[in-house]
Amino acid sequence: MFEEVSHSALTYIQDPPQKWANLQDCVEFTCTGMYNIVMYFSGIQTAGSFRPNVPAIFNIISNNKESVSAQVISTCNLQN
Repeated sequence: MFEEVSHSALTYIQDPPQKWANLQDCVEFTCTGMYNIVMYFSGIQTAGSFRPNVPAIFNIISNNKESVSAQVISTCNLQN
């Protein structure tokens, strides 16, 4: 149940901070875990004055800039 949740506040996935770069594991690259997030929602119900504009079943994926996974899925719409 999303109650009093505006569309713009539905979720937030931050970019990995550069300080997460680990010279032993990833050299100068940051951890890319946040680029590989997938959230699945089903049976969605909304209530209140602020409601997200979402269907009953939907997915959220991170905007993976490196491999552009969000851009290769034809049904994916970028939300800001």
